[in-house]
Amino acid sequence: MGVAWTYEPGEPGSRKYANLGAAYHEDGRIVEALEMYQAALEIRPHLPGTLSNMAAIYMETGKTFLAETLLEEAI
Repeated sequence: MGVAWTYEPGEPGSRKYANLGAAYHEDGRIVEALEMYQAALEIRPHLPGTLSNMAAIYMETGKTFLAETLLEEAI
């Protein structure tokens, strides 16, 4: 599953954190990725790409309930 990069309009800081999260995610740095995704969501709470990227991490780590919750919020 690929990582979604954020090009959505909105707060530039949220995009910065979301894209840092995506870079960390692609590099396998899961803890850092989740921290950056969370920082993006603190600025702009309902970024679908960020929510789905976090869900992907939770799926990869066997936390399917958390993944499902985030995917429902993303749609």
